[in-house]
Amino acid sequence: MKKAIYITLTAAVLASCGGDGNKSFEKVLASKDMATIRAKHAEISQ
Repeated sequence: MKKAIYITLTAAVLASCGGDGNKSFEKVLASKDMATIRAKHAEISQ
């Protein structure tokens, strides 16, 4: 039973932290893609 709880909690943490849905500002700047930079700027300014 304890293993099931630990596995469930670990899965929940990994699911919430996983993925790169939001690029960091540094990654956006490094891409040098003006459309992406403008979109990130608009997202931050709101």
